[in-house]
Amino acid sequence: MIITLSQDGNQACALYGVNLQEGIAGFGDNIPDALRALANEWERELSPNISNQAEQAKKVSDIFNREGKRQ
Repeated sequence: MIITLSQDGNQACALYGVNLQEGIAGFGDNIPDALRALANEWERELSPNISNQAEQAKKVSDIFNREGKRQ
C-alpha cells in the first residue's frame, strides 16, 4: 500500500488507505505538513496500547486486506 498525496480544497492531504473513511489521513498547508499530520494520526490510531492491541492489529489487517482486493 502507498501513501496518496492530493489537494483537498486549500489543504494538502496524505492518505494511507483506500479512502478517508477506511484509511488514515493527515492534512496540512503543504505536503510536508500533511505527511507529519499523517504520522501523528498513524501513531494516535495505531500506537501500542495493551488494552487495544488486538483492535489495532485488526484495523491494520483490514486496511491491507481492502487494498489488496482492489489491486
